[in-house]
Amino acid sequence: MSFKVGDTVSLKSGGPDMTITRIGTAGGEPMIWCVWFEGTKGLKCLWWKEAVYVHRRSWLRHENHRRRYLSQRRLRHPQSLN
Repeated sequence: MSFKVGDTVSLKSGGPDMTITRIGTAGGEPMIWCVWFEGTKGLKCLWWKEAVYVHRRSWLRHENHRRRYLSQRRLRHPQSLN
């Protein structure tokens, strides 16, 4: 599964919705850095990629932004997309 910064994820074992802020490695292991809120308190943590899943709505949000970006680019610069 591929992750992107800005994706909304949750732990497979349950828990709050979190937002990915960074993707990389720590100690040679692929990891993701996430932030979330508990009330007004902002929290952050590092998770193994295998421990989380991406919410479908997060994927749809990225897909909708991509479509909107491409349609606006076609309107502004139609010759650059040939």
